[in-house]
Amino acid sequence: MSMRLRVPALILSMSALLAGCSTDTQHTSNSLSANATLAPGGDSNVVTVNPSIHGGTWQGWGTSLAWFAYVIGGAPNGVRNHIADLLFSQQKGLGLNVLRYNIGGGENPNLHFLQPRAKIPGYEPTEGNYNWTADASQRWMLQAAKKRGANVFEAFSNSPPYWMTKSDSVTGAKGGGDNLRPQDYKAFASYLAQVLKHFRNDWGINFTTVEPFNEPVSNWWNYGGTQEGDHFDNASQAAFIPILYKALKSQGLTTGIAAPDDNSIDETLNSWDSYSDNVKNDISQINTHSYNGSERVELNNASKKEGKHLWMSEYGDGDATGMTMSTQIIADIKQMQPTAWVYWQAVDGPGWGMLQMNVNHPGDWTFVKTEKYYVMENYSKFIRPGYQFVDINLPNAVAAYNASNRRLVIVTTNASSNNESFTYELDKFNKTPTDVEVYRTSEEEHLRELKPITVRDKEFEAIAKANSVTTYVITNIRN
Repeated sequence: MSMRLRVPALILSMSALLAGCSTDTQHTSNSLSANATLAPGGDSNVVTVNPSIHGGTWQGWGTSLAWFAYVIGGAPNGVRNHIADLLFSQQKGLGLNVLRYNIGGGENPNLHFLQPRAKIPGYEPTEGNYNWTADASQRWMLQAAKKRGANVFEAFSNSPPYWMTKSDSVTGAKGGGDNLRPQDYKAFASYLAQVLKHFRNDWGINFTTVEPFNEPVSNWWNYGGTQEGDHFDNASQAAFIPILYKALKSQGLTTGIAAPDDNSIDETLNSWDSYSDNVKNDISQINTHSYNGSERVELNNASKKEGKHLWMSEYGDGDATGMTMSTQIIADIKQMQPTAWVYWQAVDGPGWGMLQMNVNHPGDWTFVKTEKYYVMENYSKFIRPGYQFVDINLPNAVAAYNASNRRLVIVTTNASSNNESFTYELDKFNKTPTDVEVYRTSEEEHLRELKPITVRDKEFEAIAKANSVTTYVITNIRN
């Protein structure tokens, strides 16, 4: 996660987000289109969906459990189960199925810098002594998510245990820079491996990947901060990754390594390019945050070239309407083509949370659904694991198709103050149905189901209401 007071959310227009799209011929011939076509002589935009151009198989939508789960997992049963339903149940809520669990470092008990929600306990509070009762609240939420259908799990670390650090604190080094002591690289790798093994053997959670860093090249991890954080320069990352790889294998784990998880897309690409081929071989997945940066296409090309999964592993913003988030989703999906998209905290303070709650005041369990919650539902309720994002030539829309259940989903965002009319052409499909289901979120509508639209001659017309996100579900459609 970013230092929230120091790094503002990236709020850009769609044209600005798309400005970073490369004109590389090889990429544009195989990627999802970012250009709309205006119907000649008409007022409506003509939109074409092409299922023959597609991305990889979608793994899902997700959230990090830090820090809200550490707080809400300890709430009364009625409260925490209700929130778990709203976030992870496909029938009762968002159906988020990708979970990022924070393996806490655990702060020096003599220091009191951390904000309440960020006091994630570690499993090795002193060297060689493990406490497997630690972090019960975050673990409760992880298990609750699994019971409700979550099936993709990643572990990530913000800092090593305090006693492995130069500053004796998980908040960062004094004066900045790397905080993990070089003599404790093996100890930190062993710590992560031991925790992953215990989760697999004792708690039934098999983490697909582990991310040992969080925004590692950022310069805001300093002693006395309010959250765990540790700087790792590129050389330090390259030195640590092979050590972690060996530690995982020595414990018989199949968990892969994800890296580098930088705050900026461009920083992630720079870090990745700095690794040697041997280091890259030890990594199974490229993770990036998308708070900043524009080199989405280039990062996508790098992941394809190396044959690695690519995740957008963290993004958040303070716009409670969800329109900024929806614009970001579209830019990330169309240009970067990750196989998973993970929001920072689904439950958070004003603007940031899909469920708005003051998680820095445990005991106050009141919360509200924001419009952002329903915008997320426009995506996560309908575009499920196993779909493939396919080409759609409208900049402010994504389309996903599942050949096995013959369902096409189109999500269109209109962030302007005017209604917009579109004609969606489905003539590249062999068989189309007669009706389209419609669900819209706006200031007045919260995923409201509207009257179905009739398909005529393999096309349908629709109005995108101003400041809204609309989902079109087309069933029984064959490629």
